[in-house]
Amino acid sequence: MKKNTFILNTLIIAISFSITSCNNETDEANTPSTESNYTKNNSSKLITSEDSVSYAIGADFGRQVSADFKDFNEQVFEKGLNGQLTNNHELIIEPALRQQLLQSFFMQLQLAGDSITNSGSISNSSEINSMEDTISYILGVNFGENFTNQFPEFNATIFLNGLKNRLHKTEAPLIDSVTAPKIIQAFFQKKQESARSEELKQSEKIKSDGILFLEQNKNKKGVITTESGLQYIVMKEGTGQQPTATSNVTVHYHGTTPEGIVFDSSVDRGEPATFGLDQVIKGWTEGVALMKEGAKYRFFIPQELAYGANPRPGGPIKPYMPLVFEVELLKIN
Repeated sequence: MKKNTFILNTLIIAISFSITSCNNETDEANTPSTESNYTKNNSSKLITSEDSVSYAIGADFGRQVSADFKDFNEQVFEKGLNGQLTNNHELIIEPALRQQLLQSFFMQLQLAGDSITNSGSISNSSEINSMEDTISYILGVNFGENFTNQFPEFNATIFLNGLKNRLHKTEAPLIDSVTAPKIIQAFFQKKQESARSEELKQSEKIKSDGILFLEQNKNKKGVITTESGLQYIVMKEGTGQQPTATSNVTVHYHGTTPEGIVFDSSVDRGEPATFGLDQVIKGWTEGVALMKEGAKYRFFIPQELAYGANPRPGGPIKPYMPLVFEVELLKIN
Protein backbone atom coordinates (compact mmCIF):
# COMPACT_ATOMS: atom_id res chain seq x y z
CA MET A 1 0.00 0.00 0.00
CA LYS A 2 1.55 3.33 -1.03
CA LYS A 3 1.55 5.81 1.79
CA ASN A 4 0.95 9.14 0.15
CA THR A 5 -0.35 8.94 -3.44
CA PHE A 6 -4.05 8.30 -3.02
CA ILE A 7 -4.65 10.47 0.06
CA LEU A 8 -3.19 13.50 -1.68
CA ASN A 9 -4.65 13.04 -5.15
CA THR A 10 -8.10 11.92 -4.03
CA LEU A 11 -8.55 14.82 -1.63
CA ILE A 12 -7.48 17.22 -4.37
CA ILE A 13 -9.84 15.79 -6.98
CA ALA A 14 -12.80 14.53 -4.94
CA ILE A 15 -13.04 17.27 -2.33
CA SER A 16 -11.75 20.50 -3.81
CA PHE A 17 -11.58 19.63 -7.53
CA SER A 18 -8.96 22.35 -7.66
CA ILE A 19 -8.16 21.85 -11.32
CA THR A 20 -11.51 23.42 -12.15
CA SER A 21 -11.47 26.31 -9.69
CA CYS A 22 -11.12 28.80 -12.49
CA ASN A 23 -14.53 30.37 -12.05
CA ASN A 24 -15.78 29.97 -8.49
CA GLU A 25 -17.78 33.17 -8.63
CA THR A 26 -19.99 32.15 -11.53
CA ASP A 27 -23.61 33.03 -10.86
CA GLU A 28 -25.75 29.97 -10.22
CA ALA A 29 -28.27 31.22 -12.72
CA ASN A 30 -25.63 31.06 -15.46
CA THR A 31 -24.41 27.54 -14.59
CA PRO A 32 -25.74 24.89 -16.98
CA SER A 33 -27.64 21.99 -15.45
CA THR A 34 -25.47 18.91 -15.09
CA GLU A 35 -28.53 16.67 -15.03
CA SER A 36 -29.28 17.85 -18.56
CA ASN A 37 -25.73 17.07 -19.70
CA TYR A 38 -25.83 13.70 -17.97
CA THR A 39 -29.07 12.51 -19.57
CA LYS A 40 -28.54 13.89 -23.08
CA ASN A 41 -24.81 13.50 -23.63
CA ASN A 42 -24.56 9.73 -23.24
CA SER A 43 -22.31 8.90 -26.17
CA SER A 44 -19.28 6.73 -25.45
CA LYS A 45 -17.21 8.27 -28.27
CA LEU A 46 -14.60 10.97 -27.69
CA ILE A 47 -15.98 13.64 -29.99
CA THR A 48 -15.30 16.88 -28.12
CA SER A 49 -12.52 18.14 -25.86
CA GLU A 50 -14.98 17.85 -22.96
CA ASP A 51 -15.41 14.16 -23.80
CA SER A 52 -11.66 13.63 -23.78
CA VAL A 53 -11.31 15.38 -20.43
CA SER A 54 -14.21 13.36 -18.99
CA TYR A 55 -12.51 10.13 -20.05
CA ALA A 56 -9.10 11.33 -18.82
CA ILE A 57 -10.45 12.19 -15.36
CA GLY A 58 -12.17 8.80 -15.11
CA ALA A 59 -9.06 6.95 -16.26
CA ASP A 60 -6.78 8.88 -13.92
CA PHE A 61 -9.09 8.26 -10.99
CA GLY A 62 -9.22 4.58 -11.93
CA ARG A 63 -5.43 4.48 -11.94
CA GLN A 64 -5.35 5.81 -8.38
CA VAL A 65 -8.06 3.43 -7.21
CA SER A 66 -6.32 0.40 -8.75
CA ALA A 67 -3.07 1.29 -7.03
CA ASP A 68 -4.15 2.51 -3.64
CA PHE A 69 -7.77 1.71 -2.74
CA LYS A 70 -8.19 -2.00 -3.30
CA ASP A 71 -11.54 -2.17 -1.51
CA PHE A 72 -13.08 0.51 -3.70
CA ASN A 73 -16.69 -0.40 -4.57
CA GLU A 74 -17.29 0.49 -8.19
CA GLN A 75 -21.06 0.01 -8.20
CA VAL A 76 -21.56 1.99 -5.01
CA PHE A 77 -19.36 4.79 -6.41
CA GLU A 78 -21.54 4.91 -9.53
CA LYS A 79 -24.63 4.91 -7.34
CA GLY A 80 -23.33 7.93 -5.44
CA LEU A 81 -22.41 9.72 -8.67
CA ASN A 82 -25.79 9.06 -10.30
CA GLY A 83 -27.61 9.96 -7.09
CA GLN A 84 -25.92 13.35 -7.01
CA LEU A 85 -26.56 14.01 -10.70
CA THR A 86 -30.24 13.07 -10.51
CA ASN A 87 -30.79 14.32 -6.94
CA ASN A 88 -31.92 10.85 -5.92
CA HIS A 89 -29.71 9.89 -3.00
CA GLU A 90 -29.72 6.52 -1.30
CA LEU A 91 -27.48 7.76 1.49
CA ILE A 92 -27.67 11.36 2.71
CA ILE A 93 -24.42 12.66 4.22
CA GLU A 94 -23.82 16.36 4.87
CA PRO A 95 -20.88 17.89 2.93
CA ALA A 96 -18.86 18.66 6.07
CA LEU A 97 -19.25 15.09 7.32
CA ARG A 98 -18.36 13.70 3.88
CA GLN A 99 -15.10 15.60 3.91
CA GLN A 100 -14.39 14.58 7.50
CA LEU A 101 -14.98 10.88 6.71
CA LEU A 102 -12.78 11.02 3.60
CA GLN A 103 -9.94 12.74 5.39
CA SER A 104 -10.11 10.39 8.35
CA PHE A 105 -10.32 7.24 6.22
CA PHE A 106 -7.48 8.06 3.86
CA MET A 107 -5.31 9.41 6.64
CA GLN A 108 -5.69 6.05 8.40
CA LEU A 109 -4.70 4.28 5.17
CA GLN A 110 -1.74 6.58 4.81
CA LEU A 111 -0.57 5.95 8.37
CA ALA A 112 -1.21 2.20 8.18
CA GLY A 113 0.75 1.83 4.96
CA ASP A 114 1.64 -1.74 4.06
CA SER A 115 0.07 -3.11 7.26
CA ILE A 116 -3.42 -2.49 5.86
CA THR A 117 -5.33 -5.63 4.91
CA ASN A 118 -7.80 -5.59 2.04
CA SER A 119 -9.52 -7.98 -0.32
CA GLY A 120 -7.15 -7.14 -3.16
CA SER A 121 -9.92 -6.73 -5.74
CA ILE A 122 -12.44 -4.09 -6.75
CA SER A 123 -15.85 -4.77 -5.22
CA ASN A 124 -18.91 -5.05 -7.47
CA SER A 125 -21.61 -5.25 -4.80
CA SER A 126 -24.24 -2.52 -5.00
CA GLU A 127 -24.93 -2.66 -1.25
CA ILE A 128 -23.44 -0.24 1.26
CA ASN A 129 -22.27 -2.58 4.02
CA SER A 130 -18.85 -1.35 5.08
CA MET A 131 -16.82 1.80 5.64
CA GLU A 132 -15.11 1.16 2.28
CA ASP A 133 -18.54 1.08 0.64
CA THR A 134 -19.49 4.34 2.37
CA ILE A 135 -16.26 6.00 1.24
CA SER A 136 -16.85 4.77 -2.32
CA TYR A 137 -20.36 6.26 -2.24
CA ILE A 138 -19.06 9.56 -0.86
CA LEU A 139 -16.44 9.75 -3.59
CA GLY A 140 -19.19 9.30 -6.17
CA VAL A 141 -21.31 12.04 -4.58
CA ASN A 142 -18.34 14.40 -4.43
CA PHE A 143 -17.42 13.80 -8.05
CA GLY A 144 -21.03 14.47 -9.06
CA GLU A 145 -21.15 17.61 -6.96
CA ASN A 146 -17.87 18.94 -8.29
CA PHE A 147 -18.78 18.15 -11.89
CA THR A 148 -22.10 19.94 -11.41
CA ASN A 149 -20.52 23.06 -9.97
CA GLN A 150 -17.29 23.31 -11.90
CA PHE A 151 -17.36 21.13 -15.02
CA PRO A 152 -21.01 21.04 -16.16
CA GLU A 153 -19.98 20.09 -19.72
CA PHE A 154 -18.67 16.70 -18.62
CA ASN A 155 -19.90 13.43 -20.15
CA ALA A 156 -20.85 11.03 -17.34
CA THR A 157 -20.97 7.98 -19.61
CA ILE A 158 -17.47 8.61 -20.91
CA PHE A 159 -16.16 9.39 -17.43
CA LEU A 160 -17.40 6.01 -16.19
CA ASN A 161 -16.00 4.31 -19.30
CA GLY A 162 -12.60 5.75 -18.51
CA LEU A 163 -12.87 4.61 -14.90
CA LYS A 164 -14.03 1.08 -15.76
CA ASN A 165 -11.51 0.67 -18.53
CA ARG A 166 -8.71 1.48 -16.12
CA LEU A 167 -10.09 -0.73 -13.35
CA HIS A 168 -10.74 -3.83 -15.46
CA LYS A 169 -8.38 -3.34 -18.43
CA THR A 170 -10.74 -5.21 -20.73
CA GLU A 171 -9.64 -3.16 -23.74
CA ALA A 172 -6.91 -0.76 -24.73
CA PRO A 173 -7.40 2.67 -23.12
CA LEU A 174 -8.57 5.50 -25.37
CA ILE A 175 -6.15 7.79 -23.50
CA ASP A 176 -3.04 6.44 -21.81
CA SER A 177 -1.95 7.25 -18.26
CA VAL A 178 0.79 9.64 -19.39
CA THR A 179 -1.44 11.67 -21.67
CA ALA A 180 -4.49 11.87 -19.36
CA PRO A 181 -3.06 14.35 -16.81
CA LYS A 182 -1.72 16.52 -19.64
CA ILE A 183 -5.16 16.68 -21.28
CA ILE A 184 -6.80 17.60 -17.97
CA GLN A 185 -4.26 20.29 -17.17
CA ALA A 186 -4.35 21.85 -20.63
CA PHE A 187 -8.15 21.89 -20.74
CA PHE A 188 -8.66 23.56 -17.39
CA GLN A 189 -5.81 25.97 -17.92
CA LYS A 190 -7.49 27.13 -21.12
CA LYS A 191 -10.83 27.32 -19.32
CA GLN A 192 -9.26 29.38 -16.56
CA GLU A 193 -7.71 31.79 -19.05
CA SER A 194 -11.04 32.14 -20.85
CA ALA A 195 -12.83 32.85 -17.57
CA ARG A 196 -10.26 35.46 -16.59
CA SER A 197 -10.58 37.12 -19.99
CA GLU A 198 -14.37 37.25 -19.61
CA GLU A 199 -14.07 38.63 -16.07
CA LEU A 200 -11.72 41.33 -17.36
CA LYS A 201 -14.21 42.31 -20.07
CA GLN A 202 -17.03 42.49 -17.53
CA SER A 203 -14.90 44.54 -15.13
CA GLU A 204 -13.94 47.01 -17.86
CA LYS A 205 -17.61 47.45 -18.79
CA ILE A 206 -18.61 48.00 -15.17
CA LYS A 207 -15.80 50.52 -14.81
CA SER A 208 -16.80 52.49 -17.92
CA ASP A 209 -20.49 52.33 -16.97
CA GLY A 210 -19.59 53.67 -13.53
CA ILE A 211 -17.66 56.60 -14.98
CA LEU A 212 -20.61 57.43 -17.25
CA PHE A 213 -23.03 57.16 -14.31
CA LEU A 214 -21.05 59.66 -12.23
CA GLU A 215 -20.50 62.00 -15.19
CA GLN A 216 -24.23 62.20 -15.82
CA ASN A 217 -25.09 62.34 -12.13
CA LYS A 218 -22.86 65.31 -11.30
CA ASN A 219 -24.97 67.60 -13.49
CA LYS A 220 -28.22 66.76 -11.71
CA LYS A 221 -29.89 69.31 -9.46
CA GLY A 222 -28.48 69.48 -5.94
CA VAL A 223 -25.44 67.28 -6.58
CA ILE A 224 -22.19 68.57 -5.07
CA THR A 225 -18.84 67.11 -6.13
CA THR A 226 -15.78 67.24 -3.89
CA GLU A 227 -12.17 67.43 -5.03
CA SER A 228 -11.78 63.66 -4.60
CA GLY A 229 -14.73 62.97 -6.92
CA LEU A 230 -17.19 62.11 -4.15
CA GLN A 231 -20.70 63.29 -5.02
CA TYR A 232 -23.49 64.00 -2.56
CA ILE A 233 -26.93 65.51 -2.13
CA VAL A 234 -28.04 67.11 1.13
CA MET A 235 -31.39 65.54 1.92
CA LYS A 236 -31.62 67.09 5.38
CA GLU A 237 -29.20 69.37 7.19
CA GLY A 238 -28.17 68.60 10.76
CA THR A 239 -27.73 70.95 13.68
CA GLY A 240 -25.44 68.98 15.98
CA GLN A 241 -21.71 68.41 16.12
CA GLN A 242 -19.61 67.52 13.08
CA PRO A 243 -17.39 64.40 13.22
CA THR A 244 -13.76 64.12 12.20
CA ALA A 245 -12.22 61.40 10.04
CA THR A 246 -11.44 59.38 13.16
CA SER A 247 -14.72 59.83 15.07
CA ASN A 248 -16.87 56.94 16.21
CA VAL A 249 -20.42 57.46 14.95
CA THR A 250 -23.86 55.87 15.00
CA VAL A 251 -25.72 56.01 11.69
CA HIS A 252 -28.58 54.63 9.69
CA TYR A 253 -27.68 53.82 6.10
CA HIS A 254 -29.05 52.23 2.95
CA GLY A 255 -26.55 51.05 0.31
CA THR A 256 -27.33 50.20 -3.32
CA THR A 257 -25.59 49.67 -6.63
CA PRO A 258 -26.13 52.33 -9.33
CA GLU A 259 -28.96 50.11 -10.64
CA GLY A 260 -30.69 50.23 -7.23
CA ILE A 261 -29.84 46.72 -6.00
CA VAL A 262 -29.64 46.80 -2.20
CA PHE A 263 -26.49 45.18 -0.81
CA ASP A 264 -26.56 46.43 2.79
CA SER A 265 -29.03 48.42 4.85
CA SER A 266 -29.26 49.17 8.55
CA VAL A 267 -32.63 50.73 7.71
CA ASP A 268 -33.96 47.40 6.44
CA ARG A 269 -32.54 45.62 9.50
CA GLY A 270 -34.19 48.19 11.76
CA GLU A 271 -31.02 48.72 13.80
CA PRO A 272 -28.48 51.58 13.52
CA ALA A 273 -24.79 50.79 13.03
CA THR A 274 -21.87 52.10 15.08
CA PHE A 275 -18.27 52.23 13.82
CA GLY A 276 -15.18 54.38 13.50
CA LEU A 277 -14.87 56.55 10.39
CA ASP A 278 -11.28 55.36 10.05
CA GLN A 279 -12.55 51.78 9.66
CA VAL A 280 -14.71 52.20 6.56
CA ILE A 281 -14.24 52.91 2.85
CA LYS A 282 -12.72 56.27 1.91
CA GLY A 283 -15.97 57.61 0.51
CA TRP A 284 -17.67 57.06 3.86
CA THR A 285 -14.81 58.62 5.82
CA GLU A 286 -14.88 61.76 3.71
CA GLY A 287 -18.64 61.94 3.30
CA VAL A 288 -19.81 61.44 6.87
CA ALA A 289 -17.20 63.95 8.05
CA LEU A 290 -19.09 66.58 6.02
CA MET A 291 -22.29 65.99 8.00
CA LYS A 292 -23.58 67.24 11.32
CA GLU A 293 -25.60 65.18 13.78
CA GLY A 294 -29.17 64.87 12.55
CA ALA A 295 -28.20 65.30 8.88
CA LYS A 296 -29.15 62.93 6.07
CA TYR A 297 -27.11 62.83 2.85
CA ARG A 298 -27.13 60.73 -0.29
CA PHE A 299 -23.62 59.83 -1.43
CA PHE A 300 -22.47 58.71 -4.88
CA ILE A 301 -19.11 57.10 -4.25
CA PRO A 302 -16.60 56.49 -7.09
CA GLN A 303 -15.12 52.99 -7.19
CA GLU A 304 -11.69 54.26 -6.15
CA LEU A 305 -13.26 55.58 -2.93
CA ALA A 306 -15.25 52.36 -2.45
CA TYR A 307 -14.01 48.78 -2.93
CA GLY A 308 -12.18 49.24 -6.22
CA ALA A 309 -11.11 45.95 -7.76
CA ASN A 310 -11.65 43.95 -4.58
CA PRO A 311 -15.25 43.84 -3.35
CA ARG A 312 -16.49 40.92 -1.32
CA PRO A 313 -16.68 37.91 -3.68
CA GLY A 314 -20.09 36.63 -4.71
CA GLY A 315 -22.08 39.72 -3.76
CA PRO A 316 -23.90 42.33 -5.85
CA ILE A 317 -20.96 44.75 -5.63
CA LYS A 318 -18.72 44.06 -8.64
CA PRO A 319 -15.13 45.19 -9.21
CA TYR A 320 -14.83 48.90 -10.12
CA MET A 321 -18.47 49.62 -9.30
CA PRO A 322 -19.50 52.99 -7.83
CA LEU A 323 -21.90 52.84 -4.88
CA VAL A 324 -24.86 54.85 -3.67
CA PHE A 325 -25.57 55.37 0.03
CA GLU A 326 -28.20 57.26 1.96
CA VAL A 327 -26.71 58.04 5.35
CA GLU A 328 -28.34 59.61 8.40
CA LEU A 329 -25.87 60.68 11.12
CA LEU A 330 -27.64 59.95 14.39
CA LYS A 331 -24.86 60.82 16.83
CA ILE A 332 -21.14 61.11 17.46
CA ASN A 333 -20.04 58.78 20.27
